[in-house]
Amino acid sequence: MKLGRLDRRITIERNTPVDDGHQTRLGDWVPIVTAWAQYLPGRGSERRTLAAERSVLPVTFRVRWSPMMAGVLPTDRVIYPAPDGPVHEIVAPLTEIGRREGLEIICAAVTGG
Repeated sequence: MKLGRLDRRITIERNTPVDDGHQTRLGDWVPIVTAWAQYLPGRGSERRTLAAERSVLPVTFRVRWSPMMAGVLPTDRVIYPAPDGPVHEIVAPLTEIGRREGLEIICAAVTGG
């Protein structure tokens, strides 16, 4: 992976469970790692569903391999641009590039609807 292509900043967040003594429920999204990434936009699609506009924008982020990035789960989410950009849901398990050179994170930014 060429470092010059990693020109975007992303933050990976994880939802932490909260145990209030009665039940465990989902808590707040907590940043677990911030990294430089390559941004590869995909083709977007727009659909009309129940009279609501909804657009799905597929995005792939490429990052350098690290133990923290290798621990990212499909239930986590990506914030791009970091730290205050929109949420991108991870839609597939991370794919390793080479032998611990990099990782591909396939996401979808969903707006509207």
